[in-house]
Amino acid sequence: MEKRVLTTSYDKTARIWDLEGKTSPIILPHDYDVGSAIFMHNDTKVLSYSGADIYIWDSDSGALEKRIELNIPNMNMNELLARSEIEICDLVYDKYRSRLIASHRDGMIRVWDFKTSRLIKEIKAHNEQVELILLDDCLISYSTDTKIKIWGADNYEILHTFDKHNSYVCDVILVSNSPFLITSSIDGQILKWNYKTGEFISTITNNKAGILCISLNNNFLLASSNDNYIYVFDIENDRQVAEHLVEDDIYMKAIFSKYN
Repeated sequence: MEKRVLTTSYDKTARIWDLEGKTSPIILPHDYDVGSAIFMHNDTKVLSYSGADIYIWDSDSGALEKRIELNIPNMNMNELLARSEIEICDLVYDKYRSRLIASHRDGMIRVWDFKTSRLIKEIKAHNEQVELILLDDCLISYSTDTKIKIWGADNYEILHTFDKHNSYVCDVILVSNSPFLITSSIDGQILKWNYKTGEFISTITNNKAGILCISLNNNFLLASSNDNYIYVFDIENDRQVAEHLVEDDIYMKAIFSKYN
């Protein structure tokens, strides 16, 4: 199978690139800036969102197969786009239930039937913008409103709410082969939770500066903060094992190499 990369841009396009350079990029045009895009259906389709609309493309031809508009009563598209809080923040595809799930800046989560494009659920999940993580048995949402919530994947009933952060949640990651998730926040805390039971497990750190993002490799957690430090933690013992000062700029993302 050919190696391809999917990119999005403020130039109102998403593009599919052949890494070997044998073919020109396939350009997927949108009406507005493209927030994000992902491959789906074994890379045969591309799912993207732009403005307040969701697009489905054929990844080989670049043909638009479906466009799902976010319809709100008594509001035309110009009015809709003028309301920045309606803008899609995150989008996931539930292949087991054939659903598209979008989160918005106004704290809403909306669910569509993928085959019919019918809006089947609207949830006032948070008070501010929302990011999503989809698992087989649940949906995880986290927000700048300081909360993390766990929802049932079938009917989206609320299962658990984690509310120990004091400022907006920056990142959430799962610990492989376990029921644990780890959250970081601008309040400087990195916390460990059991997402199946709703139990708070421990505080990995309570840093003086905000933790912008986290990455996990086995039992070691990498964290970047807004005090220009990158930290490494042992999550089994909840202790810091290393730190590195980055003098040139704040790192918004730091990840482990999978080969280390």
